[in-house]
Amino acid sequence: MSHPLPDLFSGQDSKVALKNDCDPDKKGFLRLLTAVDVNLDYVSGLNDEEVRRWISFTRAQPASLDGVRRYVDINYADPSALLFGLFVEDILRGTVRLHDIDFLSKCASVGILIFDKSIWGKSWGFVILVKVV
Repeated sequence: MSHPLPDLFSGQDSKVALKNDCDPDKKGFLRLLTAVDVNLDYVSGLNDEEVRRWISFTRAQPASLDGVRRYVDINYADPSALLFGLFVEDILRGTVRLHDIDFLSKCASVGILIFDKSIWGKSWGFVILVKVV
């Protein structure tokens, strides 16, 4: 990795546990996302109209497995971005992306996408936001 990661996320296999009081029976964690993690559920979520409604950009074409893997690879190589996977019960359910990172001023933009609608309304987005800020 070409940028200085916070100690919290200091290795490709590092996991950061998430505690969610609104969904206490489920265990969650964040870790850096790699192209290997991209699955059909992630791609289907990106193509779901209800999920896409919350994405800040519109896609000219439907997402594909190869296209999403390229996106993940591009983010992994970008020194001003970090793309994490939200894993709940060891299943990829969403992503959080820090981008336009300025390590000197400790500022960044953040985007959260929970594509698994079965965990919507259970505060996972809030839990992620609290952890990464």
